[in-house]
Amino acid sequence: MLPIGKNIGGIIMLKIFKSFGGYIEINHAEKNCWINVLQPSATEIVRLHEEFNVPHEIIQDILDVDERPRVEFDDDWSLVIFRIPVSNLNNGVPFFTVPLGIFMNEKITVTLCSIENEVLPFNQPSIYREKFKTRMM
Repeated sequence: MLPIGKNIGGIIMLKIFKSFGGYIEINHAEKNCWINVLQPSATEIVRLHEEFNVPHEIIQDILDVDERPRVEFDDDWSLVIFRIPVSNLNNGVPFFTVPLGIFMNEKITVTLCSIENEVLPFNQPSIYREKFKTRMM
């Protein structure tokens, strides 16, 4: 098994969560977990393919900034790619859009995006996460 993601400036770029009324980060993938990936490294792309069975062409499509929204179904998986707004304060345009992919099979759900965004905040994937962690303690 490959290590749990890459650490860039203290931020892990591949995180695995399990739902218990909210989302709690876990160390290893298990059935019905959610794997949230942001700006994947080459190692993480290999891991997505080899460990989680996400086809290479799907990963590349999601990471292509010009990819069009679509829905695909295969015998073993489903895919939704849509475009989400990302803040842009550099050139007077308030936002631009990038692809966000949701890959699902009977064991896992993977979300993948090439850029940090507010649709799936990387450090706080659920508004219920902190509330749930407090109840657990």
